[in-house]
Amino acid sequence: MKYVNAVIIFPEELLREIQKYVHGEMVYVPTPRGLRKKWGENTGSRKYWKPKTY
Repeated sequence: MKYVNAVIIFPEELLREIQKYVHGEMVYVPTPRGLRKKWGENTGSRKYWKPKTY
């Protein structure tokens, strides 16, 4: 996960709305459920630990 400055990515009015709830804190924005990768898909661990079917 990398840090991205909100000023760069959010429209000004959305940023002002977010600032009503969060004052200078870091906020995590999760990936939508349909776009998430399953455990081990990035590293290959899923393939390595998957039981073999014969």
